[in-house]
Amino acid sequence: MNVYLKMLGENDDNIKLFALEKISASKMNEHTAAVLFSYINTVSPLVKVKIVTMLNDFKYIKMNEYSRKEIDSEKDPFVKATLVKSLGITGNTDNIPLIVKYLIDDNPRIRANAVEAVKCCGSRTVMELLIPMKDDVNHRVKMNIYLALYEAAGEDFFGDIVSFSKSDNYLLRASCAHALSKIHTKRVFPVLVSLLRDEEAVVRKNAVKAIGKEKNITYVKHFVEAFCRESDENVRNEIITAMLLTDVEKSVELLYRAVSELDNVEIKTNFIKALGVLKSDMGMSILTKYLKDGSDKIRCCAIDSLGAYGNKSIVEVLLPFLNDPSEDVQINAAKILWKFGIMNAYTSLKKMVLPDKNESIRKKARCVLALMGM
Repeated sequence: MNVYLKMLGENDDNIKLFALEKISASKMNEHTAAVLFSYINTVSPLVKVKIVTMLNDFKYIKMNEYSRKEIDSEKDPFVKATLVKSLGITGNTDNIPLIVKYLIDDNPRIRANAVEAVKCCGSRTVMELLIPMKDDVNHRVKMNIYLALYEAAGEDFFGDIVSFSKSDNYLLRASCAHALSKIHTKRVFPVLVSLLRDEEAVVRKNAVKAIGKEKNITYVKHFVEAFCRESDENVRNEIITAMLLTDVEKSVELLYRAVSELDNVEIKTNFIKALGVLKSDMGMSILTKYLKDGSDKIRCCAIDSLGAYGNKSIVEVLLPFLNDPSEDVQINAAKILWKFGIMNAYTSLKKMVLPDKNESIRKKARCVLALMGM
């Protein structure tokens, strides 16, 4: 942890953000929070937003005091929005007059965070301040309001939140999926499943995230069905992440069954790529089978995914593919085998840059050789 805290003193924002990611993945304590707070006035707005967000999540009391003093003079809207959230850390109603000021701010991000700050100040305050705001035009603000009202008053507002899943505004549907992930009742599940078929990718992605939070093995079949019909790569990646968090072996088993019943090269290719992330013994066995496929594309993908396992046992399996009928497959095999120090891979690639090869193959081989430092 101390190594990452020291990295906050570097000049490069990318290094600082990397360090903050590592710190946020660990358990925060008072000492860590104090060190982060000490950097708050010396970093760029981008890094400051991340630090304030982390301290808000930790409910670091000094952030409340800092926000009260600095928020009015803060020029960066993203920093200001995070500082607004700091006003709700203590749940102290003394901050209400200041929070109210930001409930009517022109910036929707600031209004949305002001709603979250209000939510921390007790149910009576929530009802008084937020009911008049129910018709806010911004999707995020509106959903934060209804979620706060639901948490304050219960069932009276559940139906309203669910109704937004059928809104004509796709951003409101996406916000609805996100809000439902925070409502712990089985009644949200069928709504989220219906949103897995939404026409907009961002809605489907939020629905996957929401369902995945439950880590319920019985939900894997819904991820499998969604994966097989998904056309957006970002959503597919979110589905794979949900499978990783839920049950890898069950996911691989059900995916293989589903894909095997489909005569669709694209879905099969997406599945093979997914196996490179969903690492399992079953996955390796399935990938070995796909090495015998008649499609060059599928053999290439299978080789790449096997390479992701980093298991030396694949060396003997892949060596014959240095002589595959497809030169693209040969290149992929050489690229993976080189990672294991197999000199045959280098020899094979050198043959592919000879003048008698077509320019496309020569270009690919030269690229891989460059990656090898050759």
